[in-house]
Amino acid sequence: MDRQRPGSGRVQANYVTAQSTKSAPAVGRDDAEHEKDTVIDMTMTFETLIYEEDAGVATITLNRPEVYNAFNTKMRQELSSLWRYLRHHDPVRVVVLTAAGDKAFCTGIDRQEIIDGAPAPIATLESDDRIGFGTTPFHYDDPGDDLGPKACDLWKPVIAAVNGMACGGAFYMLGEVDFIVAADGATFFDPHVTYGMTTAFEAMLMLARMPLGEVMRMSLMGNFERITAGRAMEIGLVSEVVPGPELVAHTQNLARQMATAPALALQGTVRSIWAAQELSRQQALSMGSLLVAQGTDDASLAEGQATFRSGERITPASANARPATKRRQGPALPHPVAGRNAHCFTRPEHTTALIPHHRSPVWSNPAGEDLDVAWSAEVGGAV
Repeated sequence: MDRQRPGSGRVQANYVTAQSTKSAPAVGRDDAEHEKDTVIDMTMTFETLIYEEDAGVATITLNRPEVYNAFNTKMRQELSSLWRYLRHHDPVRVVVLTAAGDKAFCTGIDRQEIIDGAPAPIATLESDDRIGFGTTPFHYDDPGDDLGPKACDLWKPVIAAVNGMACGGAFYMLGEVDFIVAADGATFFDPHVTYGMTTAFEAMLMLARMPLGEVMRMSLMGNFERITAGRAMEIGLVSEVVPGPELVAHTQNLARQMATAPALALQGTVRSIWAAQELSRQQALSMGSLLVAQGTDDASLAEGQATFRSGERITPASANARPATKRRQGPALPHPVAGRNAHCFTRPEHTTALIPHHRSPVWSNPAGEDLDVAWSAEVGGAV
């Protein structure tokens, strides 16, 4: 597998033949700009991402572990350009999105970029504004406008492999992947209201993944609760929970299995299901025949028939491969802030104010060094 050496910022992907080495324009804004795709040169340097490609699967790793993978302007530009590039890079059929380190998948926007108060660059055809910058509300670009694959018009399957904290602006990405596999130590929360901000875009995106009441509770409770991986699986936010060390390899294996199907069938299926999510039932069904026609061609059918005629049969994974999490029996544990069973949400200790005490080894010492780490992560990155 070709891969970028961690920490080097250089992607080793010379097997890709770029059609153009011009800088990719800002994307994800409107249909006119969507028509101006420029295929990026995959020998370029990534400062905030690691890119790997193997057996029809691309793995994108958010690579700012020192700030809990909070996204800044550079990550936004690199990630959106990469999503756009993958639309036309046919060797890749499925994408895995994960993050470096085991403490956080992403803690949202890098607020230090705004807090520092450095002047935003003058907008040109070659450069984009700093995240969250706008001289008036009418020219303000939301920081997560083009972080997700669907916002960048990518309809190849994307699986998220979530490790550690995922909060706030992480939902721009998680709200647009096709399903999520979580490490057993993963947690999900939204701290906006705790810090005096309305949560809007992130909560809206998560409504496609979680029941209304769960989105409301997560959004309104802010830093007072974190959804555990087990609870996330119970409510349908994640489809599977695996041990942390197995997370990426297991998700990549799912992607490789998926990538054995014809590309057009995969993309047509993704597009159809997302259309049904956006439309009414009758509207979606009325489009079914058109989507089947667009998502099926002679080459795809021939590929499928060749698989059938080969005589080789796939042995499906048993239901035991995805055990359901067990609900705690008996009454809920009493707590002055949260009344749910302990396996569902992690809760703050009385002495830690707004900082939740996570029940994993990383956060096992709330009175010591890890407390400062948690505070800096949530204040500096989780929006």
